[in-house]
Amino acid sequence: MVEDDETTSSNVFLKVALSVLVSFLLFGAGAFTFWFFSGKINKETPVAPLEEEELFPADQEATGGAGQSEDVELIRQAFAAKYGHDVSEVEVEISKKFDPYVSGGVIFSGEMGGGWFLAYKQEGEWIIVADGNGTIPCEAIEPYDFPADMAPECYTQDGSLITR
Repeated sequence: MVEDDETTSSNVFLKVALSVLVSFLLFGAGAFTFWFFSGKINKETPVAPLEEEELFPADQEATGGAGQSEDVELIRQAFAAKYGHDVSEVEVEISKKFDPYVSGGVIFSGEMGGGWFLAYKQEGEWIIVADGNGTIPCEAIEPYDFPADMAPECYTQDGSLITR
């Protein structure tokens, strides 16, 4: 019976030692691969800078630039009016802008978390089309024909998911 205990503990030791060895080898292989390829790509692969036309198609406005700060301020004002807050309590971040569409995040001062929003610019004014933390209602975005990459899916009133 003593031999069985010694055999069992010996098997456990071998399994643990083998697991540690395999883990060490996998970690080493991963580290070597990272070291090898990070040096090769950065030093030997020429990367040409992209022109702005390549980043953003001509019919779409790029996020950023002088117009964005004006848009952020107008969207802040729209949120303040919608929810009865002072403009100074509203923080807006634009993540995508394809004129006249904007998507991004909003947070009100004193709140733990924020939410997403979709806005549409009509006659120089931003309309908050949809905002929140949950799903995008199809009936809110359909009249504005939002691009699918800003609202890839939405829910109908009966709860059906629509992939756009």
